[in-house]
Amino acid sequence: MMEEGSVYVCGNVTWETSLIKNKRGKAETVLWTPHRLEGAPKGWKVVTGSSSFHCFVLTTNGEAYGFGRNGAGQIGVGKYNAAVHVPQKAKVGSADDPVIDAACGKAHSLFLLKSGAVFGCGVNGYGQLGTGSTSERCHTPVKCKIPGDKKCRAVAAGLDFSLVLTEDGEVYSFGCGEYGKLGIGTDGAHNTSGSSIKMGFHPFPTPRKILGLEDVRLIAAGNHHGLAATRTRVFAWGYGAYGRLGLGSTKNKDVFRPEMCECSGWVAMGKRLTEDKCLFKKLAAGKESSLAVLSERMTTYAWGKVKAAQPEADMYPKILQDLQGWDIRSISLGAGFIMVAADTSVIAWGAGTEGSLGFGDPPKFPKSSAQARKVEPLEGLTALSISAGANHTVMVLKETEDSKSILDALNTHTPVNISDADVGNDEDDFFETDGRKRKGPGRGRGRGRGRGVSKRGR
Repeated sequence: MMEEGSVYVCGNVTWETSLIKNKRGKAETVLWTPHRLEGAPKGWKVVTGSSSFHCFVLTTNGEAYGFGRNGAGQIGVGKYNAAVHVPQKAKVGSADDPVIDAACGKAHSLFLLKSGAVFGCGVNGYGQLGTGSTSERCHTPVKCKIPGDKKCRAVAAGLDFSLVLTEDGEVYSFGCGEYGKLGIGTDGAHNTSGSSIKMGFHPFPTPRKILGLEDVRLIAAGNHHGLAATRTRVFAWGYGAYGRLGLGSTKNKDVFRPEMCECSGWVAMGKRLTEDKCLFKKLAAGKESSLAVLSERMTTYAWGKVKAAQPEADMYPKILQDLQGWDIRSISLGAGFIMVAADTSVIAWGAGTEGSLGFGDPPKFPKSSAQARKVEPLEGLTALSISAGANHTVMVLKETEDSKSILDALNTHTPVNISDADVGNDEDDFFETDGRKRKGPGRGRGRGRGRGVSKRGR
């Protein structure tokens, strides 16, 4: 039976303005240490993403409760509004067909049900909901049309694209093909007009099988790249800058079809595995980096821009020495930072300028860290699940008699849902290009105000 615990969050929780850079200012609520999220149900897993400003709590009875930015309906509660502060139940799943996993893009969400069906909601300008057509936005989850109505066992969401893993080990992609991140051999690029240098990208709303991938066990999606792990190999495709694909120094470019990551270390280990054993325990992708946790020897490999302060990126997978020997329960890559739940500690490093690392209030405690360090307010606690977002982190902490005194010392964040006003579809703020100019299909800009209140825990 799955263990459950209480939900905690740190970082910037002013969801209304989280996508609007020129609106961010003194009115923001930043939680510099993990706060218990009042109003959240107990859960076994939390989900957000490196490009995401919204989160989900998955409960043991198969429900998904969402909070955060909702201008495109990405929370899936049947309405558009600036933000959902108090977690609300998404309109997806049932007692007979519960939600067993979820994934968050920048302004869209995917839900995996026990039956193997996949549902999505939020922005759909590039077809990232996989319905076979495009639409401005969708506030109630709709079913993805996987060819052959195949059952799925995993979902992953990038900034504006989606991946699903079927039960027979195939990977399908849909959404925006920029940088080749769909892995289908094309990016769908075209000039937006005869006299313009701006590029547009055709949507791919119908899920397409990624050729060259067989017997896949794990998938992951960064902002603009995808990963897939077979029993003994990792494949990558999409945006190649900073070595996030792990293809070596000569492959610092966009890749339109899956290519195998270069790593002699895990190849040697893979040869010693029994046929039914998978070498990889976890796979993760972030804004500019990737990692794989091996199922044996407590070893983690990472590649790309793993540490914000490092002068050069790692162009191929290397052992992450900071995590050697730790029993990793959950690991996540955010937008320039890493969060790890291991043993009875939470470990973090990277760029956490808005409190996403949870170290404590500055200037007494650092906002960021070039080296891995423990999140001291959580020392001695068991984090069942942890997920890193664009500028926040959400986690599930186990409650026991031994941990009660530590948990009681943590703060509580009491959110307030101030306005249900429709604020537009998030799309203008939604297009992030890593420095390349492009034109997207969406219109509208989310606006809104309101923030929660923090108080000391009892």
